[in-house]
Amino acid sequence: MHIEVDVSAVKRNIRQARRIAGCAIGGVVKAECYGHGLTLAKYIEAELGWFCVSSTDEAIALRKIGLCKPIHILGSPSCHNLSDIILTITDLSSFKVVCNMALVSDFALVVDVEINTGMNRTGVTPLEFEQILPLIFANNKLKLRGIFTHFADGNDLDFCQKQLAIFDALTSRLPNNIIKHCCATNFCKLPKKFFKDAIRLGLGMYGYGGAEFVPALSAVGYVVQVNWVKAGERVGYGNNVVTKDTHIATVDFGYGDGVSRALSNRCGKIEINEQLFDIVGTVCMDMIMVDVGNVAVSTGDKANYISKQNNATQIAKAIGTIEYEVLTKVNLRSKYVYR
Repeated sequence: MHIEVDVSAVKRNIRQARRIAGCAIGGVVKAECYGHGLTLAKYIEAELGWFCVSSTDEAIALRKIGLCKPIHILGSPSCHNLSDIILTITDLSSFKVVCNMALVSDFALVVDVEINTGMNRTGVTPLEFEQILPLIFANNKLKLRGIFTHFADGNDLDFCQKQLAIFDALTSRLPNNIIKHCCATNFCKLPKKFFKDAIRLGLGMYGYGGAEFVPALSAVGYVVQVNWVKAGERVGYGNNVVTKDTHIATVDFGYGDGVSRALSNRCGKIEINEQLFDIVGTVCMDMIMVDVGNVAVSTGDKANYISKQNNATQIAKAIGTIEYEVLTKVNLRSKYVYR
């Protein structure tokens, strides 16, 4: 399997988000740009204010490919010698870690503070925020760049309102140069008062999370064999039989490439020659069998796992998961083509 990424679609999604939100955009590129390959970040750097990643290792990887924009590490802070990094304080423990890092640093460390306003994953409590904020301002080796939170459910306006009220109460008196950011791609479902100074654009950048966005990724393989199989004969591992005579096309990707086994036995589809066909039998590590009936399909024909006709939203619905999981799985051993 190889991955084809429409770079122009990603850029268009970023510009669309900026047009709607009217504020700065931090591009979330963790997990290999949500399965689109880390190299994509090079093509879109000029469109973004900064990058968001999960870990120091991901930040190092971005610097190794030559990216210069600031990088916000959303996860736990750890030692590094990188420039233009924004560390996240999520609790008293991480605050102590950052303070200790600052003691031995040759320059002031830039930090964002995450407030837990109701998601209860990470973030300082309101009380902890009030305790550490003056300590940050008093420490000349720390520079506060921003304050942020995560909304638990962008579809639940009432709960978002409650979270925003907590956030506003804590941050209303901050200097204007402190960036406030609350929204991710869910911003497009919320009123403008939620947008603040910036949004963190993840799923929407890659084409999902709203009708405003255009999917950019295709996962592509090829037909390697076509067999004539009679009714009652088995297909693939296990006792999976066809109920009528048909042609079975074997495609050269499987769960080793990130295709879920939950798509086995007609739960999922593959696009071949712009038509969708059922997956039959069990998804194998390196191959999938597809029932193409009497449609003319030949060895070498292109077969798409993710495509315009069969995008990550449709695949996610078929197996009871989310687009994030579908997209981030396909980078297991894929080659990337950017256009």
